[in-house]
Amino acid sequence: MVEQTGTVALPASGVHFTPGTRATVGRVVHYTSHDTEHETKACRAALVTVPEDDAGRVGLRVFHPTGDESITGVAAHHIDEATRTTEPGPKGRQPGTWHWPERV
Repeated sequence: MVEQTGTVALPASGVHFTPGTRATVGRVVHYTSHDTEHETKACRAALVTVPEDDAGRVGLRVFHPTGDESITGVAAHHIDEATRTTEPGPKGRQPGTWHWPERV
C-alpha cells in the first residue's frame, strides 16, 4: 500500500514526486540523450506517448534541437545506490533513460 501524504522517491525514476504518480500519456518528463556526432549527452524534454509499465518503461516523443523522435521501451533512470547521484541535468544520468524533471 502506498501512503498518500508527502513525497517519496519513485522506484522507477528515483526522483521525489507525489505518491501514486506514474508516467501517463501526456505527462512531460526528461530524456537523457546519448552522445552522438551531432550532440553531447543532455536532458531533453519529452512527452509520454505510451504509459509507464510495471518495469518503469515508457514510450516517448523526445524533442531535440535538431528535430524530434519517437522512442518506445525507454527505461527509467535508477539512482545508483553506491554513489547516490542525484545531481540535476544529465550528469550522472544513464543515456537513453527517462526521469521526472527536477524540482527547482
